[in-house]
Amino acid sequence: EEQFIAVFGDHNQPTYKEALDSYYANGPAENWANQFISAYASMHPWEDFAETFASYLDLVSVLETATNMGLGEPFDPQSTEFDVMLNRYQRFGVVLNELNRDMGLKDLVPEVFVPAVSNKMQYAHELVRKNARRD
Repeated sequence: EEQFIAVFGDHNQPTYKEALDSYYANGPAENWANQFISAYASMHPWEDFAETFASYLDLVSVLETATNMGLGEPFDPQSTEFDVMLNRYQRFGVVLNELNRDMGLKDLVPEVFVPAVSNKMQYAHELVRKNARRD
């Protein structure tokens, strides 16, 4: 729990209800994009974790699909370092976004992984690695 609080903040203060009420009354945290994966993630540490973990799962899914389609190097989320995975994902994101823009479409990979978000995703990656082999 201490490590979670160090990465995402204290989930006890404010309470979830207080944070939710404040979010809907006042909107997201100012400059949320410097610290969070989404505006909603700035609402409360639990939402920050949920949004971050969902983005981590998207990253893994895209890399696995790309690998299975012959577009990327084989990798195993259990043994591949997060920085390697993030770098590959960002390269795919640039290519996919440019292809979509060529077609007049919105970016397929809208996330921007600022250092604070990258650190939170690293935390998620370590959780998965630590717990994946438990029976």
